[in-house]
Amino acid sequence: MTMNLAPATLSGRIVKLEPIGEAHRDELAEAARDPRIWENTPLGPSFEHYFDTLLALQAAGQQIPFAVRYVESGRLIGGTRFMDIVAEHRRLEIGGTWYAPDYWGGLANPDAKRLLLGHAFEQAGAYRVQLLTDVRNVHSQRAIKKLGAQPEGIIRSHMVLESGRRRDSMMFSILKEAWPSVKRRLEHRLHPP
Repeated sequence: MTMNLAPATLSGRIVKLEPIGEAHRDELAEAARDPRIWENTPLGPSFEHYFDTLLALQAAGQQIPFAVRYVESGRLIGGTRFMDIVAEHRRLEIGGTWYAPDYWGGLANPDAKRLLLGHAFEQAGAYRVQLLTDVRNVHSQRAIKKLGAQPEGIIRSHMVLESGRRRDSMMFSILKEAWPSVKRRLEHRLHPP
């Protein structure tokens, strides 16, 4: 049996994840204006190039990108995606995640991760979900550890950023067996006693 991962709208209490389409372009471009978003993430030469690349990867079935909509305001606030999908080994990566700075440190990311991880483990049948971040991005590493993901090490010279800097990436993972515990932790953060 292989993993069965397909685009779907995922609805949570704080955010709704919508498979990216052309209709999301302008509002996402507005949400992505702050240059701090892209300091540790490869954007490409422009937002337009980045967005066109997402659409092409989605059309080729290589990635499943989502626009992140904040439920309360109805506004798009960022993006995330399923990537590095290897169905026969039942593994994938959740990555390419970014948010407008006003939403950093709030409940949008935990809710989005709960939706993505739940879809991967409970609907698609994944055994492993990995998350990577720039080794310099301590804020992101803290957020990933707070999810309950286990650190696995550093991938040296993992990617080249637009600045030309060779980025080392820190890898984390969550296995199917750990998902119930991770899920409880996320639900506790979203619905404290």
